[in-house]
Amino acid sequence: MIYVIGAVIVFLVVLLFFKYIERAEDEEQELARYDDTEELKKWMQNAVAFIIGLLCAVLWVLIPVVIFGVWVYYLITERFPELAGKLKGDDDEREMEE
Repeated sequence: MIYVIGAVIVFLVVLLFFKYIERAEDEEQELARYDDTEELKKWMQNAVAFIIGLLCAVLWVLIPVVIFGVWVYYLITERFPELAGKLKGDDDEREMEE
């Protein structure tokens, strides 16, 4: 249930962010007297905002897990370099051979 609530909150925040950007662009166009009121542009902005918001809502819990996984992998390879295939030492050995 917490995942669903978090996903809804992330989705709404992303959509509100894109709406804020859209409103700022409209104000900028009014100041510059740039009259470009194509409906296709508005529709495309809304579609992109919806898709990005949906992806963020689905992946909001996965992103910290990936970052934590990379951090744990880094700690393991620092402590046990033989598990990572001694990637750090490979470059040094190649330079010494040349």
